[in-house]
Amino acid sequence: MPDFPASAQLMLARQPQSPKRRIPAQAIQDDSMNPDDKIIPIDTARGDATAPDSVNPRGSASITRRMSAPAIQLREMLQRNLSKQLQSMFDSVDDALFDLAENAPSNQQQNVFFESMREVRFKRVEIERDFLEAVQQGFVDLFSDGAAPAAQLGNGQASMQGSADSLAILDEDAVEEMVAIDSMVAKFDKQLAGPLAALDARLAHLAGHEVTRFGSVNISNPVCPKRLCQTFSSACRILSVDIKARIVLFKLFEKIVLSDLAAIYKQANEKLIRANVLPDYRGSVAAVGSATPAGESKPAAALKAGQQTELSERAISVVEAQQARELSQLISFVPQYGVGLADTQSAALSNALQLLQTSNYPVIGNEVLWQLLNTLQRQHAAGIASADMGQPAALLQRPEDVLLNLATKLAAASDSADHSIGQRERDVIGLVSMLFQFVLEDRVVSEPMKAALSRLQVPIIKVAMNESNFFCSPSHPARKLLNEMTESVVGWVASDNYQTDPLYQMVCSTVERITREYDSDSQLFFDVLADYKSWLDSDNKRTELRRKRLVDAESGRDESNRAREDVKRLIDAQPLEGMPAFISQMVEKVWSNILFLAYVQQGPDGDRWSSARQTLEKLIWTVSPKRSGGDRAAILRELPPLLKALRQGLESINYDTRAGNDFFEQLERAHMQVMQRTASLPVPSKPPSEPPAAGVQDVSAMQSASPAAVEEVSNVANNQYLSAATAMAVGQWVELQGEGEKKRCRLVAILRNSGKRIFINRAGSKAAELDVAGIAQLLESGDMLPLEDAQLFDKALTSIIDGLRKHQHEAVGT
Repeated sequence: MPDFPASAQLMLARQPQSPKRRIPAQAIQDDSMNPDDKIIPIDTARGDATAPDSVNPRGSASITRRMSAPAIQLREMLQRNLSKQLQSMFDSVDDALFDLAENAPSNQQQNVFFESMREVRFKRVEIERDFLEAVQQGFVDLFSDGAAPAAQLGNGQASMQGSADSLAILDEDAVEEMVAIDSMVAKFDKQLAGPLAALDARLAHLAGHEVTRFGSVNISNPVCPKRLCQTFSSACRILSVDIKARIVLFKLFEKIVLSDLAAIYKQANEKLIRANVLPDYRGSVAAVGSATPAGESKPAAALKAGQQTELSERAISVVEAQQARELSQLISFVPQYGVGLADTQSAALSNALQLLQTSNYPVIGNEVLWQLLNTLQRQHAAGIASADMGQPAALLQRPEDVLLNLATKLAAASDSADHSIGQRERDVIGLVSMLFQFVLEDRVVSEPMKAALSRLQVPIIKVAMNESNFFCSPSHPARKLLNEMTESVVGWVASDNYQTDPLYQMVCSTVERITREYDSDSQLFFDVLADYKSWLDSDNKRTELRRKRLVDAESGRDESNRAREDVKRLIDAQPLEGMPAFISQMVEKVWSNILFLAYVQQGPDGDRWSSARQTLEKLIWTVSPKRSGGDRAAILRELPPLLKALRQGLESINYDTRAGNDFFEQLERAHMQVMQRTASLPVPSKPPSEPPAAGVQDVSAMQSASPAAVEEVSNVANNQYLSAATAMAVGQWVELQGEGEKKRCRLVAILRNSGKRIFINRAGSKAAELDVAGIAQLLESGDMLPLEDAQLFDKALTSIIDGLRKHQHEAVGT
């Protein structure tokens, strides 16, 4: 037991402890405050939120009276079940937070978790009460005359459901919480789609709403996963706890409350069926956004959809059967053929494969071979647990090494020199080995990830031997998992402490789970794939939020730079030579800001920009040295709208009133002097070194680039690398080499004005900002290498099959 800091000891004082948690007496003393005044015993805290009757009806008595008996009984049953599960969840919070505190690396972090324990104990009564009140209010809204908004769950969570643009202002904790909630909702919406759709329909029937309206923004099932998650999040707003502790609450809510929804929905549907509420309902879950064509009844549409599904499945089966027949012929060429591999690796693999003897009457039957593969798989699983995770080479299992180990075990299992296996089994083992050889030689996957993935060879060999559709069906869960894993690691680079990287840990834990648990049931791959995709979706959401913030910021900066450039060109084009000093100062120091704001807010085609530009030109015209008394009438005609526009422009930037009055006084004197002139004044010419003024116009990325960049582009104008750089699309992964280190990043934005390309790393942080010329130069020097993010195992299988076809054709030709 660690020594707890004094500030954290208070939280555990006078609390009933779990039987498996014993806190030493010296760890619960603190003179800073009286524990009796601050600590609420758990048993006491539990009492007030047990019964649903304690929930405040909020003036809903009249609506409750209008509810039918089945609706009232259903509401009470749901509240009892949810209350019971919520209490069970809060009973588990102490142990979960205690575990985190016990394993915390510092006293400060221990203190955070103990503070969180204390905070949850204080406020669990209020959270349970608010949660159950919100559930009851959901039924009130459902059965009220007007549909109440389903998002009436508190300002905090409602703000999270706003527009995508608002995500940019959320802090990291809010993003973390939102991602956790979205993941829970997505997971249970999918898992409970069937019983939830039935409960939706029956509740809608009771409430008198159309089924097609039910589940919309206005009317929502008060106990659907989304409403429950949002309600719980809203109730937890009163907690002042660290985000780590808050995520622990959400995980427990998912594990205990949401995981029991299947039983709750089943019980609710059965209760409504007994009450004769849509007892014959046989609806199915429709895809979001699907609609029945006009003039076509729902039963007819369902029948048509079913027929189309059946036809498509039949067509897929026919194609897969054709591929299986072809593969059965091609696979016999595997021992003699290596595809896309370096000579040394191809020779090593071919030699190792030859050690697996085959016979029409094999000595080693499939059962013994399966047992030997299981033994090899268990050894690999033990190797993962014992290997040094900092050394990828210690984990890497090359295909030839796996084959050599298997050949050794086959020889040991046979009493004679003959330890042959079936021809088909040897060919399947060889094809899987070639697949992994292809993947392990691909530079897209980094070395530590290759080492982890290589441990899947034996389980995949067993899958391919056990299920004939593995090679022919792209939808096979094992293939989908392999593709998902290789695709997700494209942008990953091993850092100095990569062992703690979340993606690396997820890949390793996935591999370890398969090697430890897989025997012959492919359901494991379905479960592992679902868990992996769920984690990956959560991780990608965080990255996407950071990407959006970065792109928005870079786009704003790009727009601001373009605005400054255009404002500068406009001002440089004005004839300020010979103008009074106060005019030049106003134009360059003050009016340039007004022009900039007008450009940024409305663009070069907006009314504000046009008005500000015209005001500038009229101001300069009225005080130009070319004006004289002969222009008196024209000047007097322009003055009223000019002065009004000048005052409005200065007010728009909150210009100092006294300075503004001084400017207008000087402007009045300047106009008097102009109208008293008998002739125009000579205008000094511009210095020869000054470049000629250019009008305001749209410029391309090439024109706005630096002179050096323009020269570089000119040098490679006819170069293939320039074409490749220009054609590089958003989403392309690349590997950059520089200063002795490699980094992988993805192109996420092409700035509209400057043409700059913005790259981010896998975490969503900015990695590089390059123009077309810079990219072309890096491509030419080899310091930038495009990476393919295609499904690597499918790519490997396609390449090998193509090679086998070619080899078959050559063999037949000879």
